[in-house]
Amino acid sequence: LGCGCGLVTLSLARWGCREVTGADDSPVALALAAASCAEAKVSCEKVRWRRLDWRDLDACARLREELGPWDAVVSADCVLAAPPSGPM
Repeated sequence: LGCGCGLVTLSLARWGCREVTGADDSPVALALAAASCAEAKVSCEKVRWRRLDWRDLDACARLREELGPWDAVVSADCVLAAPPSGPM
């Protein structure tokens, strides 16, 4: 969730995870993560990058169908900035 530059995703791949998927809603973050993957010489066969707005439950369901079940979901420093909802 929110892979950003790909540090956690790439670390999981290097630590022996069979397959790792980094997801982010930012095309800039995904491009940076893919470049980091190439720079770190991590096998592109075990790492996948997907654009995903994790607030979109239908998109999350489609990604799960595409990739199959997960053993774990990892998130680091994820913050969702919600727009103001009015007076409390």
